[in-house]
Amino acid sequence: DYRKHGESSGFFFDRAGLLFTVYSPYVEFGTRTLCEKFDIELYDGRVRNASIFAIDPVLNIAILKMTEESDYPILDISLKPEINSGEVVCAVAGRKSKKEPVGFTGRVKAQNKTSAYGNGFNDLLINTYMELPAYAFGGPLVNNKAEVLGINMIVVDRDSSEEKGSPEEHAVPISTISTIYKVLLANPTFDRKWLGFSIRYLSV
Repeated sequence: DYRKHGESSGFFFDRAGLLFTVYSPYVEFGTRTLCEKFDIELYDGRVRNASIFAIDPVLNIAILKMTEESDYPILDISLKPEINSGEVVCAVAGRKSKKEPVGFTGRVKAQNKTSAYGNGFNDLLINTYMELPAYAFGGPLVNNKAEVLGINMIVVDRDSSEEKGSPEEHAVPISTISTIYKVLLANPTFDRKWLGFSIRYLSV
């Protein structure tokens, strides 16, 4: 008995069948249970099985592995192209139907803009002007040279911005992802050392 979780886009970075996508559509948030079975529709319309190989819930990144090995077309993630404000970019996505577009064009607003997000993790994200459907998250953000800038990740609502109401998307830079994906390949599970603590109230 299978229940539908969610949908996302993704792209291959290894010809053995490893691909990047977002983590959030593949986890049951009530129980934190990972989806065990799902299908991937390839660029040429073929549908194949895949499994979750590694995850990073903090960055919202998942690495999926195809069950069938093939010579998959890959995008080069070793490049670290410059990201410039005002630059025209394209978010590449899978299709939910033949009527759906495969590319969404926008512009880079900023990167590492602490005035917009405060001093938290979101300072790392690429901030773009475009409007993406939910299924487009996980796909690559590319420049006009087809170089991968990042992975389309999340929508952040503007409440206090002077540009309130206009769409604002965010992507994790490929430079950030390239520093951790080798660790994920080597340690794809949570079987690692960790430290934690608990607290309780005391009365006197």
